[in-house]
Amino acid sequence: MTSEDPKADEGLTNSVKTYNTTQMAKTWRNEISDTGQANYLAATNTTTQSQIQKQLE
Repeated sequence: MTSEDPKADEGLTNSVKTYNTTQMAKTWRNEISDTGQANYLAATNTTTQSQIQKQLE
């Protein structure tokens, strides 16, 4: 997509780059939060299991 104005093209290209970077950052943050959630659940699950184990002993 090109126009007669090279500056306009550059602005469009930079907008697309910024958008793509933002999307990548969002994806990255989502992966991080998924990992955090999984770690939290694993820790919670381990704690619960050890508490149950103590009650059974």
